[in-house]
Amino acid sequence: MNTVPHLQLVQFIESAIKDSGPDIVITHHPADTNNDHLQTSMACQEAVRLFQRRPEVKRIKEVWYMEVPSCSEWAINNAMNLFRPNCFVEVGENAVDAKIKALRMYRGVMRPYPHPRSAEYIKGLAAVRGSQWGQKYSEAFEVTLRAE
Repeated sequence: MNTVPHLQLVQFIESAIKDSGPDIVITHHPADTNNDHLQTSMACQEAVRLFQRRPEVKRIKEVWYMEVPSCSEWAINNAMNLFRPNCFVEVGENAVDAKIKALRMYRGVMRPYPHPRSAEYIKGLAAVRGSQWGQKYSEAFEVTLRAE
């Protein structure tokens, strides 16, 4: 992502917003330690304001930051706010297994336990996030924008 001009990335996301008219945009948390994730997050934060320049574009109602194991929890940059989930979406065990299967499709992403990108950690994190909200398995998000 550091080879793509920032404006080009913002315009790409704006185009997707114009084409799909979403109510919610989900992106990476800006304190994520992966630079590609940071660049994506910053571009999404700019793109969701498209309605201010283009009144014909539907206003985004919510922006959600997602949790990325091995990137969100590091919290190396103390100047940034940490990922603080305030929205928990219940998922079934089949969905957790499908997530693990999808991650295995990316060469070199999954690692042996106890790495945060191991199957055991991902399933355990879904169980912890579920328990925080009285569910069996959940995905956690931080909702940062709510426009009523």
